[in-house]
Amino acid sequence: KAKQSKAKQSKAKQTLSFGFIPSPPKRIMAATSSSASSATSPTTTLDGFTFPSCYEFPPFFTLQPVAETRMKQDALWVELILAFTRHFSMCEVNVLDVASNTALFHNKRLERRLTPEEITELFDALVERGVAEWVDRKSKDRLLIYWRQPSEWATLIYQWAEANGRVNAVTTIYDLRQGPSSQDQPFYKLDERVILKALSVLEKDQRAVVFEGDKTSAKGVKFFPA
Repeated sequence: KAKQSKAKQSKAKQTLSFGFIPSPPKRIMAATSSSASSATSPTTTLDGFTFPSCYEFPPFFTLQPVAETRMKQDALWVELILAFTRHFSMCEVNVLDVASNTALFHNKRLERRLTPEEITELFDALVERGVAEWVDRKSKDRLLIYWRQPSEWATLIYQWAEANGRVNAVTTIYDLRQGPSSQDQPFYKLDERVILKALSVLEKDQRAVVFEGDKTSAKGVKFFPA
């Protein structure tokens, strides 16, 4: 009984200590410098992506019950999810897939992981912040993530149109997304839904109009002078 009591106290302290993590930096990745990581805790890397120091903290994988602490925790998770999906160019994520097939929500060294239900809660936090949206709000099984906002994609696409003489000309969505002239662009082979979201921003600014086609790749867009 004494051992069980000590174990419970230890677990409680571990959970509560999360509330005393310093406020997260503006960019979570600023906390992942090699010197800081090596001085405090092991560093986890995956295909060139370095996880932040909070990923090595066991309570990070327990959604906190205290509102103020949970807000800080959610902020850290949102930054991590955006950084991770951006690094691997992931636009759509499936809750069950990321729960079982990626290191994002599973730290093997700590033997800690989040459940699909907890991941769904974190994805809701992304949606509330306007950096993601559910593909189906009822099922909540797939999420479209905007690690770069549609307005940012719109700017890059319009710059490409100007640089390639596409202003006042009609371009197919296929050519825009994966044509020879866009191979060196960050939006090359970007999810078509994100491309269309970006073009809708340009339409609202009256800098483009999208023409319907039988399918997305057959759609066209005409860019107008700014």
